[in-house]
Amino acid sequence: MSKLVWGLPVRTFHWSLVGLISVSLYTGHFGEFDSIDTHMFAGYGVLALLIFRFSFGLLAKGYARFSQFVKGPRAIAAYVKSPEKTTGHNPLGALGVLALLFSLSVQVGTGLFATDDIVVDGPLNHLVSGYTASLLTSIHGINQGVLMALISLHLIAVLIHEWRLGHRIVWPMVTGEKMLGDTADADQHQFGLALACLGAGLALTYILVNKI
Repeated sequence: MSKLVWGLPVRTFHWSLVGLISVSLYTGHFGEFDSIDTHMFAGYGVLALLIFRFSFGLLAKGYARFSQFVKGPRAIAAYVKSPEKTTGHNPLGALGVLALLFSLSVQVGTGLFATDDIVVDGPLNHLVSGYTASLLTSIHGINQGVLMALISLHLIAVLIHEWRLGHRIVWPMVTGEKMLGDTADADQHQFGLALACLGAGLALTYILVNKI
């Protein structure tokens, strides 16, 4: 029986994040100097999405809620020993999600204070000393490699689940639906909450970028 697992807000967040991260990494690693504005705007978009996901993950119901899929060491060890098909994120995959969200938070957070020491400064660069700005800029560069490694591990895990274990996880993130047993509860879109969380993300990002 096919039931809704990932509501439209979560799916929209996921694919929007994929697009913005791709633009940000490309412009930050391969882009020319004139692409820095695109890099920064992509970063602002990632920041707004992160605020949305953290607030939605704390307040939402169903499989989007952090407490639903973040498990302890025993559950993780049991899954590693015997991988089984899960409805939402599996215990090991939850660690990957948290690692990606943490690395992204570090990336956008340090980017707000970063500087190239020539022309371009992050919107909050004026709040810190030159030494602190230089340190945060270095962390921003180092963490880019960490982020790319985590993304690579995520893609490898997806391939293993799809082709080795036979767990379909890509298509459900497109349609939102997954083949489940009758005892599984369907998730909900929760549009009202999603819009409120997105509004908070956009508002806070605007304040950080333009008003501080």
